[in-house]
Amino acid sequence: LVPVADQHGAYEFFTLAGTLAESGDQAAALAEFQKAVDTDPASPAANFLLGARLARSKKFEQSNTFLEAATQLEPGFTEALVRHGKNLAAMGQNDAARERLKLALASDPGNAQIARTLKTLETNTR
Repeated sequence: LVPVADQHGAYEFFTLAGTLAESGDQAAALAEFQKAVDTDPASPAANFLLGARLARSKKFEQSNTFLEAATQLEPGFTEALVRHGKNLAAMGQNDAARERLKLALASDPGNAQIARTLKTLETNTR
């Protein structure tokens, strides 16, 4: 799960960003997620949410910067590990993608979706 954001003081930006994203204003949503990171760069949630939003826009290299920050701040942050792994796979960095997905599965061993994602990656890159 995404760590509790409001303990970091960036919650208002998350709320506005979510509303903007739902209304279809992706650029404004991205700007609000960036403000959340600027407000509290030590927030794993802020880094993850900005990284995830960038990934949705296929800006994988930028996204990875924030996903790496999220997992450095909170090493067992499963969603950030999975998103980072998927980004790396989309970029053709399959070995690195597998490593991230293995870390995610180790963090959440009962997660069948992560196991399937990892198996699909391993099957498609042989």
